[in-house]
Amino acid sequence: TGLPLRDTRIANNATALSTSANTLAEEFQRAGYRTFAATSVRHLKPSQSGLHQGFDRYDAPDEGKRNGKVAVDRLLEWLPDAEGTPLFVWLHVYDAHAPYAPPSRLVEQHYDGNPKSSDKSLGINEKFLAPWITRAGYTDRDYLNALYSGGVDYVDELIGKLGGSDRLYDGIIAFTA
Repeated sequence: TGLPLRDTRIANNATALSTSANTLAEEFQRAGYRTFAATSVRHLKPSQSGLHQGFDRYDAPDEGKRNGKVAVDRLLEWLPDAEGTPLFVWLHVYDAHAPYAPPSRLVEQHYDGNPKSSDKSLGINEKFLAPWITRAGYTDRDYLNALYSGGVDYVDELIGKLGGSDRLYDGIIAFTA
């Protein structure tokens, strides 16, 4: 919307955007663009987020989160339907977000120890640890960093897959994190 928090009143993942708000997708749609969005977490579902406004196609999981590959594949599947028409795409991936679960081959590029048998301390006050870290029994901060780095590498791979599409290659890309 381009509006500040005080105007949208969205301060958490449980508040939906008002239907009276004008979105970027709606502006592109008015300008004759096809508009597609594929997201990776439940809280971005239309019923919860209101962020679907202005999208011809909008896809989000019904439960939890999903691998960003699903969202990328969905967009690639839809692209032929917008041939010859200007296109605005929003891709949301969650793979560099905790709890991390990147492909092990990417984690191994950043870590070669045993995350549960290290004598290293996480160096974080335990009350600030995410519950999934405690449940998993990780004791090595380097491993947590490797999980995050592997997640970022995976997002890079996913974005690269989209860059291989002639339809999207010539586009303008805005990346936010």
